[in-house]
Amino acid sequence: QDLVSFAADWKLLIGGRLGYVQSLSNAYSYAAAKSTASAVYAHPFTPRVGIVWQPSGAISLFTSYSNSFNTNTGTDTAGKALPLSFINQYEAGFKSDLFDRLFSFNVTAYRIVNSNLAQMSLANGNTNTNIKELTGQVTSKGVEVELATKPIHGFTIMGGYSYNDARYTQSNTYPKGSKIQYAPANIVTGSVWYGFGGALKGLGIGVTG
Repeated sequence: QDLVSFAADWKLLIGGRLGYVQSLSNAYSYAAAKSTASAVYAHPFTPRVGIVWQPSGAISLFTSYSNSFNTNTGTDTAGKALPLSFINQYEAGFKSDLFDRLFSFNVTAYRIVNSNLAQMSLANGNTNTNIKELTGQVTSKGVEVELATKPIHGFTIMGGYSYNDARYTQSNTYPKGSKIQYAPANIVTGSVWYGFGGALKGLGIGVTG
């Protein structure tokens, strides 16, 4: 990975990772009184690229793309190991410092596409969370907003809001366009931290909600 400045106000981030994944499974079925051994091998390459434009020292605009993968635990309904889930993430937004850097304000819009999402299988009334199925493709779209202060008399205040719309965009199990269960659409966070000075410098306390 490397960060390159090719002009006074432009930066390019480019990188990649080559991995080796070995996932082994040996599932025993009491009903059939036999074991099923299987393995998944993969050599995934995951790239990453981003561009940052800084028209001033207080404002940065950026866009990025990254690819990653998740290993899936559990087995499918036949007792075989599950393949990897690949995730493509696209982001764009800006970061700014306001009022002589008293506040930092960030806004990010994103789109995340997860292929081969593994969830508990619903086949034949299954209730075993280790038996899963690949439900197809899931797409999440949303925006995140963050506001933070620099330390003021020892106090730092941070707040954030995120909106996320997560739906099945390709699936043989769930209706196309249906929302994912247990994926909250709105999340609000906030925290207050106090950093001590004097002999206790470096020590801090805070509360987050």
